[in-house]
Amino acid sequence: MKKSPFAAAAVAFLAITACKPIQRDHTYDYDYPKPSREFLLRWIGTPSGVALWVSTADDGEDNGRYEGIQFLVDPGSPTDVEAVVLPALARNGLPKGHPLAYVVLTSSDAQALAGAQRVAKEFTGVEIVGAPRGALSAKGKAVPAAAKLDVGPEISARLFRSSNDGVDALALLIRFIDVQILLLPGHAEGIADALAESVGEKMEKEGLHTTLVFAAGGAALSAHALEHLDPEVVVGTGGTSS
Repeated sequence: MKKSPFAAAAVAFLAITACKPIQRDHTYDYDYPKPSREFLLRWIGTPSGVALWVSTADDGEDNGRYEGIQFLVDPGSPTDVEAVVLPALARNGLPKGHPLAYVVLTSSDAQALAGAQRVAKEFTGVEIVGAPRGALSAKGKAVPAAAKLDVGPEISARLFRSSNDGVDALALLIRFIDVQILLLPGHAEGIADALAESVGEKMEKEGLHTTLVFAAGGAALSAHALEHLDPEVVVGTGGTSS
């Protein structure tokens, strides 16, 4: 399948800039994003894993703040949030008290939920989106489960929940123009892979492929799932299973 020049360029940017903090043993020298940036992913290494900060279009004003729609994926435990995530956000233009649209959790781990609630206390307008129960407002009010996040007209963020009974897992597929980024949960063996295969089958029917696949916690993906996804870059997985 022929990949677009834009997709290749986006992959190179993500691989060079977004993943760099993971390799620095939790030390950070972030560069503030330029006002013209329309879509930005930043990985934040924490003691218990990796958080993802997604920023959409800025308003173009050079005022020291990045004012697009902001959301986080898997910010970690309350300790991770306090020690690493909140300081990283503040250093890069998102201090406490500013709008944050969502905190997305790929699992229902109790520490992860507590960390998300800790984040929600520091920002305005936060919804905590989890699997499969849907969302919670910052005050803990239940919000019906959604199939996508509202992140503006140029970017889509689709949610895929596990079909296995008793398994609380969620995958997030972010699309910007022809770049598709799939974020998978770091669950026990087989869960992330099953979600990856399900998403890949849907994408095949839509004539799409993934630009980048990221699996939290080093989850292994099968060759069959990767065949469906047809990714250009795979990050953070524990390799390929049989």
